[in-house]
Amino acid sequence: MLSYYKIDSTFALGKAVLRVSIMASEKERMAYHRAILKGEDVSDWHFNDEITEPHDGFKKWIGENQERIENAKSLPYWIKDNPKYVGGAAVVQQHTGHEAAKSETYSYKGHDSQLGHKPTKHGEQFLPIPMKPANLEEIQIINNGNRIAKLSGFTDDEISKMHPMVFDDANSGNVNAQIARNVDTRTNCQGCVVTFEARFLGIDVTATGYDNEEFRLLLEKDQTLAWRNKKGEHPKLTAEFTNEEVALAFLNGSEMARNGRYQLGINKWKYDEDGHILNLIRADGITYIYDGQLKYKCELSDIFAGVDWSGKVEQLRVDKLLFDERCVQLFKRR
Repeated sequence: MLSYYKIDSTFALGKAVLRVSIMASEKERMAYHRAILKGEDVSDWHFNDEITEPHDGFKKWIGENQERIENAKSLPYWIKDNPKYVGGAAVVQQHTGHEAAKSETYSYKGHDSQLGHKPTKHGEQFLPIPMKPANLEEIQIINNGNRIAKLSGFTDDEISKMHPMVFDDANSGNVNAQIARNVDTRTNCQGCVVTFEARFLGIDVTATGYDNEEFRLLLEKDQTLAWRNKKGEHPKLTAEFTNEEVALAFLNGSEMARNGRYQLGINKWKYDEDGHILNLIRADGITYIYDGQLKYKCELSDIFAGVDWSGKVEQLRVDKLLFDERCVQLFKRR
């Protein structure tokens, strides 16, 4: 995967820079993902040829530009977030007015799950996702959210005090809070995508474990059944894909809404017959993937590396939809 970036001219003289992402092999990534889904501890997992230190060219550039870094009016995030590689905490502190540990390095509640899983290195760049609170302007959405909260056991007084959540609040490790304690919460992705959206509306719930209830079995075959449009009908999919190149181009492209929330269903993995479903978020024209079941973020390319494209990848926009009332079977108040 090759991608071009124009780096801040203060530090790269305005030149186009070629970034080559060196990823672990597909075999290693699939083994890693299987270990997570089995509930294994991957906190000490190591990939072959893992890079843990900057290369000599980077160190040389930092040394030659140390004075420029120290005298700069502002610093790019890759310098602020890595003080040990650019001259220590003092350099960062003089630009932020805070201790290095409390500088503009992003803190993210819950991006390390109890299973020890962390987001990819690229996913780390996405923290925090600049998502605005859920849109509650339409009375139908407000009434539907209140109804779902009521069915979930919240009192009228509690409901009156609810307010939309931003991304970190909606996630905060609570979409699937019981994952490390209950094997049923490692196969409940159908409920996690719905729970995540409910939390955006301000409903403080967490996903329940997988069971063989009729509604959950129906969702395995058709996730649109979790939602209703303004006419009370189940919605149609926004898009379907059978090709990785086409899917990446569309989901990262201008045809997508600049801001919006979606669910992304994968019908078949390369390594087994099971599928998966995740949340896809568009914020200021950038696409993010969030796996509420495992509580981590990743890039589309990371996910698509394991997809068997003989099965479809399905997209549905959900931030303008209403919950089917049967969704209360998928989560409980936290």
